[in-house]
Amino acid sequence: FRKNVALFPILSESRGIGLVLKRWMRKGVLPDAIVIEHPAHAAGHLGAATVDGVNDAKFEFKRVLEETFEIFKNMGLEREKIPLIVAGGMANFQKVTTALKEWGASAVQIGTAFAVTKEGDAHINFKNTLAGAEREQIVEFMSVAGLPARGVNTRFLSSYTKRLDKLQAN
Repeated sequence: FRKNVALFPILSESRGIGLVLKRWMRKGVLPDAIVIEHPAHAAGHLGAATVDGVNDAKFEFKRVLEETFEIFKNMGLEREKIPLIVAGGMANFQKVTTALKEWGASAVQIGTAFAVTKEGDAHINFKNTLAGAEREQIVEFMSVAGLPARGVNTRFLSSYTKRLDKLQAN
């Protein structure tokens, strides 16, 4: 198996990272990098089974990185072979510095902060809604896919969450 695309699985905790690595290594494949997305800080679908689970300590970046470096060691993988990219809540200098210099992350992924820029290709209404949202307007909910998600509590989302039981039943 050889690919002509980069493989970057998005995971939230070390157990999942270990499982993916074992499965892929059996096929002779390693990820080109791993994105570690913290469910309590990332947007969109979140890497937890429930809304209440997004704050579980098993998702803390420092812990996930330390445990992943141990997994690499136990699997005979060089630490530098697979870059680890942390994502979620990284849009300030101090957090980036901590992730890179103290925790050992290879890089950070910043999404929401760039989504609202002039260069971003999102619709202007989306940009305005996101940029103008207050912290208390950000809500967590279960998507129809059965996954926790996070978004701005707009009229649409409010209507959606009121009908969630019916939508998930179909």
